[in-house]
Amino acid sequence: MATKLKDILHSFLETKQNDILKQKKLEKEIKKTLSEELQKHIIFKGVRKDKLVFCVDSSVAHYQINLVKKDILKQVSKNFENITGLVIEIGDIKNG
Repeated sequence: MATKLKDILHSFLETKQNDILKQKKLEKEIKKTLSEELQKHIIFKGVRKDKLVFCVDSSVAHYQINLVKKDILKQVSKNFENITGLVIEIGDIKNG
């Protein structure tokens, strides 16, 4: 029996909405561990292969996030047990 297009779209949109809600919750947990100043120099890009992916605008911000890496993972693991690590990229945070 063929699945109706309407059902497929509904399932896709529902999954997408859940992903967006999870990402917002994850961002909220991450911000609890970052100083206001550091938040100006970093963006959270998402999760890739069970790792949090950040983009920072300088090597100084890269160093500072490394200092709080364990705190971030500890805070996030309370609600997201599948997160195993952290990836930090240096780049233009305005464009991600």
